[in-house]
Amino acid sequence: MSARTLVVLAIACLSWSVRTGAAAPAPAGRAAAPTLEAKQFKVLAARSIGPAKMSGRITDFAVDAKRPATFFVGTATGGAFKTTNGGVTWTPVFERQAVSSVGAIAVWPKNAQVVWLGTGEANSRNSSSWGRGVFRSLDGGATWDTLGLEATSAIGRIVCDPADSNVAYVAALGRLWGANPERGVFKTSDGGRTWQHVLRVDANTGVVDLVMDPADSRVLYAATYARRRTAWSYSGVSTAGGIWKSTDAGRTWARLENGLPKRAGRIGLCAWPKRAGVVYAVIESDEGGRLGEFEDASRTGGVFRTDDGGATWKRLSPFTPRAFYFSQIRVQPGDSTRVYLLGTDLWVSDDGFREVARLGTLISAQAAENTRLEQRNQRLEAEVVELRKGNGAVEERARADLGLIGPGETFYLFGAARPTG
Repeated sequence: MSARTLVVLAIACLSWSVRTGAAAPAPAGRAAAPTLEAKQFKVLAARSIGPAKMSGRITDFAVDAKRPATFFVGTATGGAFKTTNGGVTWTPVFERQAVSSVGAIAVWPKNAQVVWLGTGEANSRNSSSWGRGVFRSLDGGATWDTLGLEATSAIGRIVCDPADSNVAYVAALGRLWGANPERGVFKTSDGGRTWQHVLRVDANTGVVDLVMDPADSRVLYAATYARRRTAWSYSGVSTAGGIWKSTDAGRTWARLENGLPKRAGRIGLCAWPKRAGVVYAVIESDEGGRLGEFEDASRTGGVFRTDDGGATWKRLSPFTPRAFYFSQIRVQPGDSTRVYLLGTDLWVSDDGFREVARLGTLISAQAAENTRLEQRNQRLEAEVVELRKGNGAVEERARADLGLIGPGETFYLFGAARPTG
Protein backbone atom coordinates (compact mmCIF):
# COMPACT_ATOMS: atom_id res chain seq x y z
CA MET A 1 0.00 0.00 0.00
CA SER A 2 1.49 3.31 -1.01
CA ALA A 3 1.61 6.72 0.60
CA ARG A 4 -0.86 7.84 -2.08
CA THR A 5 -3.38 5.46 -0.52
CA LEU A 6 -2.96 7.24 2.80
CA VAL A 7 -3.85 10.51 1.12
CA VAL A 8 -7.03 9.12 -0.37
CA LEU A 9 -8.04 7.60 2.94
CA ALA A 10 -7.68 11.00 4.57
CA ILE A 11 -9.73 12.56 1.79
CA ALA A 12 -12.37 9.89 2.27
CA CYS A 13 -12.53 10.81 5.95
CA LEU A 14 -12.95 14.47 4.99
CA SER A 15 -15.64 13.52 2.48
CA TRP A 16 -17.55 11.73 5.23
CA SER A 17 -17.63 14.80 7.44
CA VAL A 18 -18.82 16.91 4.52
CA ARG A 19 -21.53 14.47 3.43
CA THR A 20 -22.88 14.03 6.94
CA GLY A 21 -22.87 17.76 7.57
CA ALA A 22 -20.74 17.46 10.70
CA ALA A 23 -19.66 20.90 11.89
CA ALA A 24 -18.57 22.39 15.20
CA PRO A 25 -20.82 25.14 16.66
CA ALA A 26 -19.53 28.66 16.14
CA PRO A 27 -18.15 30.48 19.24
CA ALA A 28 -20.44 33.04 20.83
CA GLY A 29 -20.37 36.35 19.03
CA ARG A 30 -18.89 34.94 15.82
CA ALA A 31 -20.79 34.20 12.65
CA ALA A 32 -21.18 30.53 11.76
CA ALA A 33 -18.93 29.25 8.99
CA PRO A 34 -20.63 28.62 5.64
CA THR A 35 -21.88 25.09 5.03
CA LEU A 36 -19.66 23.13 2.67
CA GLU A 37 -20.95 20.57 0.19
CA ALA A 38 -19.16 17.62 -1.33
CA LYS A 39 -19.40 19.06 -4.85
CA GLN A 40 -17.17 21.96 -3.78
CA PHE A 41 -14.30 19.51 -3.24
CA LYS A 42 -14.54 17.73 -6.61
CA VAL A 43 -11.90 19.96 -8.19
CA LEU A 44 -9.34 19.02 -5.54
CA ALA A 45 -6.82 16.34 -6.49
CA ALA A 46 -5.24 13.84 -4.10
CA ARG A 47 -1.77 14.77 -2.91
CA SER A 48 0.74 13.07 -0.67
CA ILE A 49 0.81 14.20 2.96
CA GLY A 50 3.47 11.73 4.12
CA PRO A 51 4.97 10.40 6.20
CA ALA A 52 8.04 10.79 4.00
CA LYS A 53 10.59 7.97 3.78
CA MET A 54 8.43 5.64 5.85
CA SER A 55 10.25 2.62 4.36
CA GLY A 56 7.57 0.45 2.83
CA ARG A 57 3.87 0.11 2.27
CA ILE A 58 1.21 1.72 4.47
CA THR A 59 -0.37 -1.29 6.14
CA ASP A 60 -2.98 0.20 8.48
CA PHE A 61 -4.64 3.45 9.47
CA ALA A 62 -6.35 4.23 12.80
CA VAL A 63 -8.18 7.47 13.60
CA ASP A 64 -9.08 9.11 16.90
CA ALA A 65 -12.85 9.27 16.46
CA LYS A 66 -13.17 12.28 18.77
CA ARG A 67 -10.30 14.19 17.15
CA PRO A 68 -10.08 13.05 13.51
CA ALA A 69 -6.99 15.19 12.85
CA THR A 70 -5.15 12.73 15.10
CA PHE A 71 -4.39 9.38 13.53
CA PHE A 72 -1.79 6.64 13.35
CA VAL A 73 -0.38 4.83 10.33
CA GLY A 74 1.49 1.55 10.28
CA THR A 75 4.11 0.68 7.68
CA ALA A 76 5.44 -2.57 6.27
CA THR A 77 9.01 -2.08 7.48
CA GLY A 78 9.21 1.42 8.93
CA GLY A 79 7.31 1.21 12.21
CA ALA A 80 4.38 3.48 13.06
CA PHE A 81 3.79 7.22 12.77
CA LYS A 82 1.37 9.64 14.39
CA THR A 83 -0.03 13.01 13.38
CA THR A 84 -2.13 15.39 15.46
CA ASN A 85 -2.73 17.96 12.73
CA GLY A 86 -4.15 16.02 9.83
CA GLY A 87 -0.82 15.04 8.35
CA VAL A 88 0.91 18.43 8.34
CA THR A 89 3.60 16.95 10.57
CA TRP A 90 4.43 13.37 11.58
CA THR A 91 6.15 11.80 14.56
CA PRO A 92 7.61 8.28 14.56
CA VAL A 93 6.22 6.47 17.61
CA PHE A 94 7.59 2.93 17.27
CA GLU A 95 11.23 3.46 16.33
CA ARG A 96 12.64 2.30 19.67
CA GLN A 97 11.14 -1.19 19.46
CA ALA A 98 12.98 -4.32 18.33
CA VAL A 99 10.68 -4.82 15.34
CA SER A 100 9.77 -2.47 12.50
CA SER A 101 7.06 -4.31 10.53
CA VAL A 102 3.53 -3.26 11.50
CA GLY A 103 0.44 -5.20 10.46
CA ALA A 104 -2.41 -3.58 12.40
CA ILE A 105 -3.19 -0.58 14.61
CA ALA A 106 -6.35 0.02 16.64
CA VAL A 107 -7.35 3.00 18.78
CA TRP A 108 -9.78 2.39 21.63
CA PRO A 109 -12.89 4.46 20.78
CA LYS A 110 -13.41 5.91 24.27
CA ASN A 111 -9.82 6.99 24.86
CA ALA A 112 -7.33 7.41 22.01
CA GLN A 113 -4.44 7.21 24.47
CA VAL A 114 -5.02 3.44 24.42
CA VAL A 115 -3.48 2.11 21.22
CA TRP A 116 -3.06 -1.54 20.24
CA LEU A 117 -0.46 -2.50 17.63
CA GLY A 118 0.13 -5.85 15.94
CA THR A 119 3.47 -6.49 14.27
CA GLY A 120 4.24 -8.37 11.06
CA GLU A 121 2.55 -7.15 7.90
CA ALA A 122 -0.25 -9.36 6.55
CA ASN A 123 0.69 -8.82 2.91
CA SER A 124 2.21 -11.81 1.13
CA ARG A 125 5.01 -10.31 -0.91
CA ASN A 126 8.28 -12.24 -1.04
CA SER A 127 9.76 -9.15 0.63
CA SER A 128 7.26 -9.08 3.52
CA SER A 129 8.76 -8.91 7.00
CA TRP A 130 7.66 -10.79 10.11
CA GLY A 131 6.70 -9.42 13.50
CA ARG A 132 7.09 -10.08 17.21
CA GLY A 133 3.53 -10.10 18.50
CA VAL A 134 1.28 -7.48 20.04
CA PHE A 135 2.13 -4.15 21.70
CA ARG A 136 -0.04 -1.67 23.60
CA SER A 137 0.42 1.98 24.52
CA LEU A 138 -1.49 3.75 27.28
CA ASP A 139 -0.09 7.20 26.47
CA GLY A 140 -0.93 7.72 22.81
CA GLY A 141 2.15 5.97 21.43
CA ALA A 142 4.82 7.58 23.60
CA THR A 143 5.70 4.25 25.24
CA TRP A 144 4.80 0.64 24.51
CA ASP A 145 4.40 -2.62 26.42
CA THR A 146 4.96 -6.01 24.79
CA LEU A 147 1.99 -8.34 25.27
CA GLY A 148 3.06 -11.64 23.75
CA LEU A 149 1.86 -13.63 20.71
CA GLU A 150 5.37 -13.38 19.26
CA ALA A 151 4.97 -16.61 17.24
CA THR A 152 2.02 -15.28 15.24
CA SER A 153 4.50 -13.73 12.78
CA ALA A 154 1.89 -11.62 10.93
CA ILE A 155 -1.19 -9.81 12.24
CA GLY A 156 -3.92 -8.64 9.89
CA ARG A 157 -6.25 -6.80 12.27
CA ILE A 158 -6.85 -5.88 15.91
CA VAL A 159 -10.37 -5.15 17.15
CA CYS A 160 -11.07 -3.46 20.50
CA ASP A 161 -14.19 -3.93 22.59
CA PRO A 162 -15.68 -0.41 22.74
CA ALA A 163 -16.88 -0.97 26.30
CA ASP A 164 -13.69 -2.39 27.82
CA SER A 165 -10.15 -1.31 26.95
CA ASN A 166 -8.76 -4.59 28.29
CA VAL A 167 -10.68 -6.71 25.78
CA ALA A 168 -9.20 -7.07 22.33
CA TYR A 169 -9.19 -9.58 19.48
CA VAL A 170 -6.23 -10.29 17.21
CA ALA A 171 -6.42 -11.70 13.68
CA ALA A 172 -3.23 -13.77 13.42
CA LEU A 173 -2.28 -14.74 9.88
CA GLY A 174 0.82 -16.73 10.76
CA ARG A 175 4.07 -17.42 8.95
CA LEU A 176 4.28 -16.80 5.20
CA TRP A 177 7.02 -19.32 4.43
CA GLY A 178 5.92 -22.24 6.60
CA ALA A 179 3.35 -23.76 8.93
CA ASN A 180 2.81 -22.77 12.56
CA PRO A 181 -0.06 -23.38 14.99
CA GLU A 182 -0.21 -19.77 16.26
CA ARG A 183 -2.82 -18.73 13.71
CA GLY A 184 -6.48 -17.72 13.89
CA VAL A 185 -8.20 -15.39 16.35
CA PHE A 186 -6.77 -14.67 19.79
CA LYS A 187 -8.66 -12.86 22.56
CA THR A 188 -7.52 -11.14 25.73
CA SER A 189 -9.80 -9.99 28.55
CA ASP A 190 -7.07 -8.67 30.83
CA GLY A 191 -5.16 -6.16 28.74
CA GLY A 192 -2.87 -8.70 27.08
CA ARG A 193 -1.56 -10.50 30.16
CA THR A 194 -3.17 -13.73 28.95
CA TRP A 195 -4.57 -14.86 25.61
CA GLN A 196 -7.18 -17.38 24.48
CA HIS A 197 -6.92 -19.04 21.07
CA VAL A 198 -10.63 -18.74 20.26
CA LEU A 199 -10.62 -19.59 16.53
CA ARG A 200 -8.20 -22.04 14.94
CA VAL A 201 -8.50 -24.00 11.69
CA ASP A 202 -5.10 -25.65 11.19
CA ALA A 203 -1.37 -24.88 11.12
CA ASN A 204 -1.61 -23.57 7.55
CA THR A 205 -4.68 -21.34 7.88
CA GLY A 206 -4.71 -17.97 9.61
CA VAL A 207 -7.10 -15.04 9.89
CA VAL A 208 -6.39 -12.01 7.72
CA ASP A 209 -9.32 -9.76 8.67
CA LEU A 210 -11.71 -9.35 11.58
CA VAL A 211 -14.63 -7.00 12.24
CA MET A 212 -17.05 -6.47 15.11
CA ASP A 213 -20.74 -5.75 14.72
CA PRO A 214 -21.13 -2.08 15.75
CA ALA A 215 -24.40 -2.79 17.56
CA ASP A 216 -23.25 -5.87 19.49
CA SER A 217 -19.65 -6.43 20.58
CA ARG A 218 -20.35 -10.15 21.02
CA VAL A 219 -20.79 -10.54 17.25
CA LEU A 220 -17.58 -10.95 15.23
CA TYR A 221 -16.79 -11.87 11.63
CA ALA A 222 -13.41 -13.38 10.71
CA ALA A 223 -11.82 -14.11 7.33
CA THR A 224 -9.63 -17.22 7.18
CA TYR A 225 -6.78 -17.41 4.68
CA ALA A 226 -4.35 -20.26 3.87
CA ARG A 227 -1.33 -18.80 2.10
CA ARG A 228 2.14 -20.18 1.45
CA ARG A 229 5.16 -18.82 -0.34
CA THR A 230 8.20 -20.80 -1.43
CA ALA A 231 11.30 -19.80 -3.36
CA TRP A 232 9.56 -20.86 -6.56
CA SER A 233 5.81 -20.52 -5.98
CA TYR A 234 2.90 -18.91 -4.15
CA SER A 235 -0.48 -20.39 -3.22
CA GLY A 236 -3.32 -18.63 -1.47
CA VAL A 237 -6.72 -20.01 -2.52
CA SER A 238 -8.22 -23.10 -0.89
CA THR A 239 -11.31 -24.56 0.74
CA ALA A 240 -9.89 -23.43 4.10
CA GLY A 241 -10.46 -19.80 3.14
CA GLY A 242 -13.81 -18.33 4.11
CA ILE A 243 -15.87 -16.16 6.47
CA TRP A 244 -16.69 -17.20 10.04
CA LYS A 245 -19.06 -15.68 12.61
CA SER A 246 -19.22 -15.69 16.39
CA THR A 247 -22.24 -14.48 18.39
CA ASP A 248 -20.81 -15.12 21.85
CA ALA A 249 -17.67 -12.95 21.99
CA GLY A 250 -15.48 -15.50 20.28
CA ARG A 251 -16.29 -18.61 22.34
CA THR A 252 -17.81 -20.46 19.38
CA TRP A 253 -17.66 -19.92 15.62
CA ALA A 254 -19.68 -21.02 12.59
CA ARG A 255 -18.61 -20.85 8.96
CA LEU A 256 -20.84 -18.76 6.67
CA GLU A 257 -21.49 -20.36 3.28
CA ASN A 258 -24.83 -19.35 1.75
CA GLY A 259 -24.00 -17.36 -1.40
CA LEU A 260 -20.21 -17.43 -0.94
CA PRO A 261 -17.60 -19.27 -3.04
CA LYS A 262 -16.37 -22.59 -1.65
CA ARG A 263 -12.74 -21.76 -2.46
CA ALA A 264 -11.36 -18.46 -1.22
CA GLY A 265 -8.07 -16.64 -0.88
CA ARG A 266 -7.63 -13.26 0.74
CA ILE A 267 -10.83 -11.69 2.06
CA GLY A 268 -11.49 -8.15 3.28
CA LEU A 269 -14.42 -7.34 5.59
CA CYS A 270 -16.30 -4.23 6.71
CA ALA A 271 -19.39 -3.93 8.93
CA TRP A 272 -21.65 -0.93 8.33
CA PRO A 273 -21.84 1.05 11.60
CA LYS A 274 -25.43 2.25 11.21
CA ARG A 275 -27.22 -1.09 11.24
CA ALA A 276 -26.47 -4.49 12.67
CA GLY A 277 -26.04 -7.34 10.22
CA VAL A 278 -24.88 -5.32 7.21
CA VAL A 279 -21.44 -6.56 6.20
CA TYR A 280 -19.44 -6.19 2.99
CA ALA A 281 -16.74 -8.59 1.83
CA VAL A 282 -14.29 -8.60 -1.06
CA ILE A 283 -13.26 -12.17 -1.83
CA GLU A 284 -10.46 -13.65 -3.91
CA SER A 285 -11.45 -16.97 -5.50
CA ASP A 286 -10.26 -19.25 -8.29
CA GLU A 287 -13.41 -21.37 -8.27
CA GLY A 288 -14.41 -22.00 -11.88
CA GLY A 289 -10.90 -21.14 -13.06
CA ARG A 290 -8.98 -17.89 -13.09
CA LEU A 291 -9.49 -15.36 -15.85
CA GLY A 292 -5.76 -14.70 -15.73
CA GLU A 293 -2.85 -14.52 -13.32
CA PHE A 294 -3.13 -10.76 -12.83
CA GLU A 295 -6.80 -10.26 -13.69
CA ASP A 296 -8.81 -7.89 -11.51
CA ALA A 297 -12.04 -9.87 -11.95
CA SER A 298 -13.09 -13.29 -10.69
CA ARG A 299 -15.56 -15.88 -11.96
CA THR A 300 -16.99 -16.52 -8.49
CA GLY A 301 -15.26 -14.04 -6.16
CA GLY A 302 -15.69 -10.28 -6.02
CA VAL A 303 -17.70 -7.95 -3.79
CA PHE A 304 -20.46 -9.42 -1.61
CA ARG A 305 -22.99 -7.98 0.83
CA THR A 306 -25.15 -9.45 3.56
CA ASP A 307 -28.07 -7.68 5.25
CA ASP A 308 -28.92 -10.48 7.66
CA GLY A 309 -25.70 -11.02 9.55
CA GLY A 310 -24.23 -13.47 7.10
CA ALA A 311 -27.16 -15.88 6.78
CA THR A 312 -27.29 -15.04 3.07
CA TRP A 313 -24.90 -13.14 0.79
CA LYS A 314 -25.47 -11.36 -2.51
CA ARG A 315 -22.68 -11.01 -5.04
CA LEU A 316 -22.57 -7.40 -6.24
CA SER A 317 -19.53 -7.45 -8.49
CA PRO A 318 -16.77 -9.74 -9.81
CA PHE A 319 -14.19 -6.98 -9.21
CA THR A 320 -11.25 -8.01 -6.97
CA PRO A 321 -8.30 -5.74 -7.85
CA ARG A 322 -4.91 -7.39 -7.13
CA ALA A 323 -6.69 -9.44 -4.50
CA PHE A 324 -3.76 -11.14 -2.77
CA TYR A 325 -2.13 -7.74 -2.19
CA PHE A 326 -5.07 -5.48 -1.28
CA SER A 327 -8.55 -6.91 -0.50
CA GLN A 328 -9.54 -3.94 1.66
CA ILE A 329 -13.14 -2.71 1.57
CA ARG A 330 -14.81 0.10 3.53
CA VAL A 331 -18.34 1.52 3.72
CA GLN A 332 -19.33 5.15 4.14
CA PRO A 333 -20.56 5.52 7.75
CA GLY A 334 -23.68 7.43 6.75
CA ASP A 335 -24.53 5.63 3.51
CA SER A 336 -24.38 1.85 3.06
CA THR A 337 -24.44 2.17 -0.74
CA ARG A 338 -21.21 4.17 -0.91
CA VAL A 339 -18.42 1.62 -0.83
CA TYR A 340 -14.66 2.05 -1.23
CA LEU A 341 -12.42 -0.70 -2.59
CA LEU A 342 -8.65 -0.56 -2.50
CA GLY A 343 -6.45 -1.68 -5.39
CA THR A 344 -3.62 -0.18 -7.39
CA ASP A 345 -6.09 2.71 -7.62
CA LEU A 346 -8.77 3.73 -5.14
CA TRP A 347 -12.29 2.92 -6.36
CA VAL A 348 -15.68 4.01 -5.05
CA SER A 349 -19.26 3.07 -5.93
CA ASP A 350 -22.45 4.91 -5.00
CA ASP A 351 -25.04 2.74 -6.74
CA GLY A 352 -24.55 -0.91 -5.98
CA PHE A 353 -21.55 -1.27 -8.29
CA ARG A 354 -23.26 -0.38 -11.56
CA GLU A 355 -20.79 2.48 -11.93
CA VAL A 356 -17.54 3.29 -10.17
CA ALA A 357 -15.34 6.32 -9.59
CA ARG A 358 -11.56 6.27 -9.71
CA LEU A 359 -10.12 9.28 -7.92
CA GLY A 360 -13.09 11.38 -8.92
CA THR A 361 -13.59 10.13 -12.48
CA LEU A 362 -16.83 8.25 -13.18
CA ILE A 363 -16.33 5.14 -15.28
CA SER A 364 -19.10 2.84 -16.44
CA ALA A 365 -18.47 -0.90 -16.30
CA GLN A 366 -18.80 -1.31 -20.08
CA ALA A 367 -16.47 1.58 -20.87
CA ALA A 368 -13.87 0.27 -18.47
CA GLU A 369 -14.13 -3.20 -19.97
CA ASN A 370 -13.69 -1.92 -23.52
CA THR A 371 -10.66 0.18 -22.57
CA ARG A 372 -9.01 -2.69 -20.76
CA LEU A 373 -9.56 -5.17 -23.59
CA GLU A 374 -8.21 -2.75 -26.18
CA GLN A 375 -5.07 -1.96 -24.18
CA ARG A 376 -4.36 -5.60 -23.38
CA ASN A 377 -4.83 -6.75 -26.97
CA GLN A 378 -2.49 -4.02 -28.18
CA ARG A 379 0.18 -5.12 -25.71
CA LEU A 380 -0.12 -8.80 -26.55
CA GLU A 381 -0.18 -8.17 -30.30
CA ALA A 382 3.03 -6.16 -29.92
CA GLU A 383 4.65 -9.10 -28.16
CA VAL A 384 3.59 -11.46 -30.94
CA VAL A 385 5.02 -9.10 -33.56
CA GLU A 386 8.36 -9.26 -31.81
CA LEU A 387 8.20 -13.03 -31.67
CA ARG A 388 7.34 -13.17 -35.39
CA LYS A 389 10.78 -11.80 -36.09
CA GLY A 390 12.07 -15.14 -34.83
CA ASN A 391 10.21 -17.98 -36.51
CA GLY A 392 6.66 -19.06 -37.21
CA ALA A 393 6.66 -21.94 -34.77
CA VAL A 394 7.54 -19.67 -31.86
CA GLU A 395 4.78 -17.29 -32.95
CA GLU A 396 2.08 -19.94 -32.93
CA ARG A 397 3.19 -21.26 -29.56
CA ALA A 398 3.25 -17.74 -28.15
CA ARG A 399 -0.28 -17.04 -29.33
CA ALA A 400 -1.49 -20.17 -27.56
CA ASP A 401 0.43 -19.39 -24.38
CA LEU A 402 -0.59 -15.75 -24.23
CA GLY A 403 -4.23 -16.56 -24.89
CA LEU A 404 -5.08 -13.50 -26.96
CA ILE A 405 -8.51 -12.44 -25.89
CA GLY A 406 -11.58 -11.49 -27.85
CA PRO A 407 -14.60 -9.24 -27.35
CA GLY A 408 -16.50 -11.97 -25.51
CA GLU A 409 -14.39 -11.79 -22.34
CA THR A 410 -16.19 -10.05 -19.49
CA PHE A 411 -14.69 -7.59 -17.01
CA TYR A 412 -16.31 -5.17 -14.58
CA LEU A 413 -14.82 -2.44 -12.40
CA PHE A 414 -16.17 -1.40 -9.07
CA GLY A 415 -15.16 -0.38 -5.51
CA ALA A 416 -12.33 1.36 -3.21
CA ALA A 417 -11.17 2.00 0.48
CA ARG A 418 -11.68 4.35 3.45
CA PRO A 419 -9.92 5.17 6.74
CA THR A 420 -9.84 2.45 9.38
CA GLY A 421 -10.14 2.93 13.08
